[in-house]
Amino acid sequence: MPAPIARVDHGQDPYKWLENRDALEVLDYLKAENAYLDTQLADQLELREALFQEIKGRIRETDLSLPSPWGPWLYYQRTTAGDEYPRHYRCPRPADGSFSVDESAEQLLLDPNELAAGGFLSLGAFSVSQDHGKLAYSLDTQGDEIYQLFVKDLATGEVTALPFDDCDGSMTWANDHQTLFFGELDDTHRPHKIYRHRLGESGRTEVYHDPDGRYFVHCYRASSERQLVILSNSKTTSEAWVLSADEPEGSWTCLAPRQEDHEYFPDHGLLDGQWCWLIRSNQAGINFALYQAP
Repeated sequence: MPAPIARVDHGQDPYKWLENRDALEVLDYLKAENAYLDTQLADQLELREALFQEIKGRIRETDLSLPSPWGPWLYYQRTTAGDEYPRHYRCPRPADGSFSVDESAEQLLLDPNELAAGGFLSLGAFSVSQDHGKLAYSLDTQGDEIYQLFVKDLATGEVTALPFDDCDGSMTWANDHQTLFFGELDDTHRPHKIYRHRLGESGRTEVYHDPDGRYFVHCYRASSERQLVILSNSKTTSEAWVLSADEPEGSWTCLAPRQEDHEYFPDHGLLDGQWCWLIRSNQAGINFALYQAP
């Protein structure tokens, strides 16, 4: 057995103390750096404002997004001059299959301008349940990318705040219209866990945890709406777990165990009349290829 060898890679780190984000001296240092930046760029304020107004002047502030057809509805956004955020709407889908919006029948789903009340707001998730009866959405009101979770009943307008902290903002519905999957941040702001929550219940159930600090975890619904996916990926490697969207309390299945430097990104859809997995993978080359799996 060869003798062990001590190895020191980086030596002393004079900035290690900055990792303590709650220390007063760290906060004071950051404030001083921000003040210094403001001083150095003070003579650019007029130019910055002129550029902003020029860019803004080339944007049509009152506009309508391209409607997205889903089920019996068209979903779309409206922007209005003077508002900070677009409003989210839907209207009945025309029988002729067109994307024509019937303004007389449209429904306002969410108005971030009202929710912001003049303050900061970042909308994370915006996810309608498969029966089109509920809206799950998440809001960051502090700018720290930590989100609060909400569910709105689209028939009554009643909004329920979910009692969970340190959320990454993601929200994914199961096909029972009652179960949501959402992500949690660790103390380094890394999405590391996925939880399951059933509306009307107070608790949550952990369904996935990746303790490896190199990996970021998120949950999404496949294009087929038949499968849910948990993807854990680093900069070079990924691993996916899947579950039938009809069985939210079922067991998740790993599509392919992680292998160093193998990245793959799965989706589920209909190909040649068969439901299958469509997987973009770099297992055979750095530029990726598309594969089919049952």
